[in-house]
Amino acid sequence: MLPPIAPRCLAPDFYVLGTPQVPVYLVGQGLSWTLIEGGLAWMADLVRWQLLQVVPELACVRHWFITHSHYDHCGLLTTLYAQLPRVQVYASAATARVFQQEKSRRVIERLNQAVTQCPGLAPAAAALCLSRVPITPLHEGAGVALGGHQHLQVLATPGHSACHISLWDVAHHRLFASDALGEFQESGEWCPLVFDDAPAYVASIRRIETLGATTLALAHHQVLQGRAAVQAPRRSLRSLYCLCRWLARRRAQGAGAPELAAALTAQFGGLSAGFLPAGLHHSSMLRLLQVLEQGAFLSEPQTV
Repeated sequence: MLPPIAPRCLAPDFYVLGTPQVPVYLVGQGLSWTLIEGGLAWMADLVRWQLLQVVPELACVRHWFITHSHYDHCGLLTTLYAQLPRVQVYASAATARVFQQEKSRRVIERLNQAVTQCPGLAPAAAALCLSRVPITPLHEGAGVALGGHQHLQVLATPGHSACHISLWDVAHHRLFASDALGEFQESGEWCPLVFDDAPAYVASIRRIETLGATTLALAHHQVLQGRAAVQAPRRSLRSLYCLCRWLARRRAQGAGAPELAAALTAQFGGLSAGFLPAGLHHSSMLRLLQVLEQGAFLSEPQTV
């Protein structure tokens, strides 16, 4: 049995559920609450317990936003959705299309079965097929009223994935950016997560910078606040361009893609080992190299 991890309260209307590596955010008040991010399938019992420490009853969870279709951001839909009797699920139209593709669903289920953060915990068996979860499609600029005075605006932030969205709470200067900026490191630097389109990734980060968010809820590990949140987009871009220059130098010295990917996994893989096996991390770094190459980021100088 997974030891309980208490919900972390960042504000009276803002909690962090799930685990530090794979958080699920809860915002709301009174009888209307909203989940943001979809976590991993095995987390259902934990997140259900955490919810009941905050909300009066599960029927008070009225909205659930999925930022993109990667396995670690939608797994809970298969195991927790059926326990939330009044919830409405939102995602980009592109994410909704992914959930209708059998091949994509098999990948999501296989990866959720493969990972756990609790030794000895049986892998979760998907209770509900993703294709059966009703999705309300979201488009760029759409606004969703959450109840009370809470409101989220949808921002298309592709680059990490084509279906990626971020959610902007302008009233609180709070952005749920998911993986749009990359993976924040304990050193304060960032591991770029450019898995779909490098120019789009940079454009998304520059767009995020214009918001001036003072709370930045990330896909993994951290919620940045104050100056750290405001500076995060610029630091993310700097980390990306520093990495591109290092990769270009190593390639000029004769290093091939497998060697470079192994070096990146050695540098960045440990922080995410609890939900991203080393083999999958290595594959993702190979994909990163491919996308950067396609965008000419390894042959042309880049500046912040």
